[in-house]
Amino acid sequence: MDGSSFDGASLRGRPVLLWFWAPWCPTCRSQLPEVQRLAATYEDRLQVVGVGSLDSRDAIARFAEQTSDFTVQLVDEKGSVWRHFDITEQSSFVLLDREANVVHRSGYGGGDDLEGEVEAAVRR
Repeated sequence: MDGSSFDGASLRGRPVLLWFWAPWCPTCRSQLPEVQRLAATYEDRLQVVGVGSLDSRDAIARFAEQTSDFTVQLVDEKGSVWRHFDITEQSSFVLLDREANVVHRSGYGGGDDLEGEVEAAVRR
């Protein structure tokens, strides 16, 4: 959010939950409490990274201000991180294991057991 570059390799060594969101998305807004709860519950064992896109830098930054529980929030105005993970819809989640392998994906509003997947990833 501060304009500096981010090296994803810095997250290696513990599972990472990537949350792909858009600031105007009502589903994303409704999921914010759950994502914040996951970040707080697993704070020492999981890194939560928000990846905002599909709007201007200012709009993404305003939404990100509400997510103070996350240590990493990325502005992806051009969608490069979204394309890297084949994300085609907001709100989507990608869970990476300690070696940065994708171990779970869920799309828009998913009905998946995200917390169960996170719990399994932090135990591995």
